[in-house]
Amino acid sequence: MIVAIPPCMIGIVALALLPESPVFLASVGQHEKAEAVLRQMRHLNFCDARLQLTLDPRAGRAPEASSKVSSKPKDMAKCVSMDVVSTTFGRHRTKWIMTLMVGAATMNLVGLGHLYAFPRVVSTVHSAWRAGYQNLLQNVSSFFLGLGIVGMTRFMTCRMIVIVSCVVGMVGLAVFVQTGSMLERSAFAEVLYLSSQNTPMVASAMGILGVYQLAVDLFPVRSRVISAGVCIAAGRITAISAPFVFESFAHWQHFYLLMVGLCLITAGMSLSNLPNDNEAEDLLPLTREKA
Repeated sequence: MIVAIPPCMIGIVALALLPESPVFLASVGQHEKAEAVLRQMRHLNFCDARLQLTLDPRAGRAPEASSKVSSKPKDMAKCVSMDVVSTTFGRHRTKWIMTLMVGAATMNLVGLGHLYAFPRVVSTVHSAWRAGYQNLLQNVSSFFLGLGIVGMTRFMTCRMIVIVSCVVGMVGLAVFVQTGSMLERSAFAEVLYLSSQNTPMVASAMGILGVYQLAVDLFPVRSRVISAGVCIAAGRITAISAPFVFESFAHWQHFYLLMVGLCLITAGMSLSNLPNDNEAEDLLPLTREKA
């Protein structure tokens, strides 16, 4: 109960203070509300107040067209369900959403599966460091590495972030299995063992960042809620199932090898299915026209 209080408070504050997306408002015909949000954003960013906003493409038309504009949201409400489904899963977007769902499931399994399995693994693996110190080292390292991951979108595309996260996961998990299975390790092997403990959390954070951002960027405005929600649902289901998956294996190494295989599959699907920046620019206008 106590753990649920902070998210509820954040949600209440966000509901009261955060405005609706002006892009969404404009897409459903609520141009006045969209312009009001943009004026608020312009004021917060200290932009020139003399700039004029004209979101309504019918602003220069005759007044008799206003009745048609006002009926647009009602017309959209009648067919919004089928329209959103078609814009989310139609044509090439089916491959995108399937790839992102697999990526979300994989990265949640890698991160939260390792978070559940590691305390059980480290208690049975011989090391020069005690189990508590290894947990502390991993948590501190993950915190600082996570701060650096946030800025990766400055110099890497989200597609590349997903692929790199899969490679980091494959290499790190394989090294952790190999070094953790050793009964006696050299100093170099001990360093590899301690370093590889952090790679699952790093790979998970990178992958989730790239997947969820692509779930928004690759789809039209009105279908972004569906695309992001589907990816989040796939990740949540896998995260909840992670402890049961781990307990189903007789040896912990098999669980980590499963995650290596899933990272390999995700990397292959991302390379073959997800578009580059240039390809996305050519494809997205078509999806927006259909939206």
